[in-house]
Amino acid sequence: MLKRIFLTWLSALLMLSMLTSTAKAEGDTVQVRIAGFPVKVNGQIVNNTQVAYPFVVYKDITYVPLNWGLIQELELDVDWSEEEGLKVYRTCCATSYGKYPALEKSRLTQNPATTNSLTRSYSAKVASYPIQIWGHQIDNGQEPYPFLEFRNVTYMPLTWKFAHMALMMDLQWSSEEGLAIWSGQDAVMRQIVYDDAEALYIDAHRGTGGMLAVLKVDKTFQTHPVWLDPPQADAIREKAKQAAETQASEGKSVVIQRDGDNLSYAGLPLGPVHDDDKINMAEPRFKSRGRCTISTVGGSCLPYIPISLCL
Repeated sequence: MLKRIFLTWLSALLMLSMLTSTAKAEGDTVQVRIAGFPVKVNGQIVNNTQVAYPFVVYKDITYVPLNWGLIQELELDVDWSEEEGLKVYRTCCATSYGKYPALEKSRLTQNPATTNSLTRSYSAKVASYPIQIWGHQIDNGQEPYPFLEFRNVTYMPLTWKFAHMALMMDLQWSSEEGLAIWSGQDAVMRQIVYDDAEALYIDAHRGTGGMLAVLKVDKTFQTHPVWLDPPQADAIREKAKQAAETQASEGKSVVIQRDGDNLSYAGLPLGPVHDDDKINMAEPRFKSRGRCTISTVGGSCLPYIPISLCL
């Protein structure tokens, strides 16, 4: 009898503890600290000791403020309504990588507005309104790292689930350089089209509309890259075209040894001859046992042999 009473009392105590914990998660105050390590957003250092909405740390997880400046820099989209609460998502990009062309994107604005102490804690509140991450409703009261409110701004936990998997943000951490966040970065350089003794010449986006230009990058990396004007860019592309045509015509002949249905080169087995290849190789010079010369021109084989067999 005493055992049953004890078990009933213990169960009630556990249920009360769970209810109290849930209630705290749904709206009570928690303690956060200002991030005391370096934080970079797309390569720009955040002045956490002076900005009004600094990065904070709660339960060893870094939180990002969803204020206007950082939303624009990270190229996130945020909607708010009294009925549906907060929605955080990312819309389709204006370019392959970002919403705004990189060279037209403004730098992150940071206006020193206060003094944030790194040696004390601050009070924040667990967000109690509905929250969606890219259409997925989350139960903020049950999250181990919930969304918070600090200085009347919503803060999002930079967990792998939310930041990387849901919103495609890249997070990098090192004890020396702190936290680096990359999000909404538009690509400028595409590929190297030509090089000479002094520089690399790279196809790159310059301005809106997908306009391509050529960027000259000094091989010593001691000077800033330089945009070529259109005639210079055309001249580089013509040189690249001529170089490609020269390389394509400089094929060489190699000797492939055929032993029955097996091919080899310089003693290295290349594999068997496939049925389709036997038809194409049915000329008299392709003996069942012997040698054949195959010319490779521009990556193609004459007569036909699979690319994997061309050397």
